[in-house]
Amino acid sequence: MEDRLMGRVIIFTVFVLILSVSCFGQRERDERRRAELEEFERSRIEYISGAMELSSKQGKVFWPLCREFWDKRMELDRAYRREVREFMKSERDSALHTEADYRRIVELFARKQLLEAELNMEYIRKFLDVLPAEKVFLFQEAERNFMRKLLNDRRRFEHKSDRR
Repeated sequence: MEDRLMGRVIIFTVFVLILSVSCFGQRERDERRRAELEEFERSRIEYISGAMELSSKQGKVFWPLCREFWDKRMELDRAYRREVREFMKSERDSALHTEADYRRIVELFARKQLLEAELNMEYIRKFLDVLPAEKVFLFQEAERNFMRKLLNDRRRFEHKSDRR
């Protein structure tokens, strides 16, 4: 009887240790991901700020609005990616998709683009309420150029990695 109890205690202890190591690894990945996201945000704001040349008064009004815009845009993208990930997972799990399934995912993409366009218009209007049109134009250009720069940097890095 005591041996069975001792065996259960040992199994339970091993289970708890494995679970805690797993949770620690997840937390470490989450922290690394959060740090990368913060670094990305810092770089993006620094790059765009340099291009826009906002006064401190303009910056205090613009940046909270801009972060709100970015958060909403990111949430739209997350919702879309979640749906696509589920669709692709079911495909990997050998689910046979119907024409209606493919139509739904195709229309989902079009709806996402439409919602992004509406969100862009909403925030362009908000930006124009607090900044001159020239600054809003500079923001749009800087945001586009920052993303282009990011992609080019990544391509260069991957190209260097392929050569090794």
